[in-house]
Amino acid sequence: MGKERTSLNTSGRNWRHLKDTKGEFGVSDLFDTVLWDVDDKIERLKGRVYPIGVWYSMPDGRRLVRHLGVDVLREHRGCVGLLVFEHASDLVGRESVDRLRNRFDSMPGYRNCIHRIHTIFRFSSGDDWGACREDMLRLVSAIDGNAAVTGGAATGRRGSR
Repeated sequence: MGKERTSLNTSGRNWRHLKDTKGEFGVSDLFDTVLWDVDDKIERLKGRVYPIGVWYSMPDGRRLVRHLGVDVLREHRGCVGLLVFEHASDLVGRESVDRLRNRFDSMPGYRNCIHRIHTIFRFSSGDDWGACREDMLRLVSAIDGNAAVTGGAATGRRGSR
């Protein structure tokens, strides 16, 4: 029996906006590669589509706590970002995230609305993603695995794309 999954809303208005944004910034193929690789590693976090990317969260009482995101980096045309939110970096240890920051192209995060982003890993090509893919996916798996322990009740999984 494979993983149970709850599908991302790939037919809604946000998905259409995201598709337009990916095209406008020239990252459609790269974004899709990173997103589906990350999404395949997620078992517990719930993904939500926004006009600039997909963010993965875990319910904690009445609120959603952001952990990860795959975004079109509008300030860095041609780049896709893997966002690691503060809460997620605490779950896996900031040192492990910082070690990856030292090895791969990254930038410090910032406060986005009410959510604080710790690190943004940047990819400008399939080769960039390929060079760090395994390390990034191990990080994603670690965050996802630890989220179920500390982040509240698990939600359903995604269905086929």
